[in-house]
Amino acid sequence: MVGKACGVEGVRPDPYCEPKMTTVGSQDTTGPMTRDELKDLACLGFSADLTMQPFCSTSAYPKPNEVNTHHTLPDFMMNRGGVSLRPGDGVIHS
Repeated sequence: MVGKACGVEGVRPDPYCEPKMTTVGSQDTTGPMTRDELKDLACLGFSADLTMQPFCSTSAYPKPNEVNTHHTLPDFMMNRGGVSLRPGDGVIHS
């Protein structure tokens, strides 16, 4: 998988390889922590072609703090050029 992201068949130990990331998914259970880290890094935008915030792990039976996250995290992600699914939009696990 790393080899494909670097444009080669495979990667052995030692050579330098910088994978190209085109899609990033942020897990909703760690969303608030991710938001805090992005603020600490002064992240104003995402460089991946697609950065997506789903809510597939917390939408069915949300705890009170998760309900707050459902209301605040989407705007944070979208203001930086990301896409935010809404609770109940579906599951993106592969």
